[in-house]
Amino acid sequence: MKRVAILGKGAIALHACEIASQIDGWSVSKVVVNEIEPDWDIRFSDHVADRWPDIELCRSGDWRELLWGEFDLVLSMQYDRVIGGSLLLESGRVLNCHLGRLPSYRGMRPVNWALKNRESVHGVTIHEVIERVDSGPIVSQVLFPIWPAVDEVRDVWIRSRKYAALLISDTLPKIDSIAAQPQDESFAKTYYLSDDRFLGDRLGWVRPYTQNSGPGSC
Repeated sequence: MKRVAILGKGAIALHACEIASQIDGWSVSKVVVNEIEPDWDIRFSDHVADRWPDIELCRSGDWRELLWGEFDLVLSMQYDRVIGGSLLLESGRVLNCHLGRLPSYRGMRPVNWALKNRESVHGVTIHEVIERVDSGPIVSQVLFPIWPAVDEVRDVWIRSRKYAALLISDTLPKIDSIAAQPQDESFAKTYYLSDDRFLGDRLGWVRPYTQNSGPGSC
């Protein structure tokens, strides 16, 4: 039996939990939800408590809750902390779902930066977690068109979430047969919170002259 743990928040984490729970030979035994669950997304913790009462639920948001759990697979799904090396050494495999095209959009706010850079293509990537953020070998990736002239961050983030669900559904059942591929460092670019000041009107969920504003991060 493959013992699985999930870290994260929202609809993407919920979908990963649903898919993992349906795979023969897998047992989702522990979930650690982000300490703060945004009110603009579903509350992952509530769904776990209602639908899977046998799963151990931790609301601390702390990845160290998984230490000494001997998990074969840890899934990071919109998790908001950097996973420490001790968990990487202890677990069989740790995967992250990143709402950006790697290696070009590592780090923070990949949707915002893709629009700021006027990209015509964005992506979602599932990759192995190593100690350097978003730098681990790529397991699977999906690319899709975006239109910076008309798309808001909100639009591309919602689209990214839909593609993430498809990628999770396609990838997890085959994960033991997929050979991850190293990222090409010549295309690598990492964005940090300190870079936010350069985002201009792409910092928010929508640009200032549009209506129906929402949360300003992705």
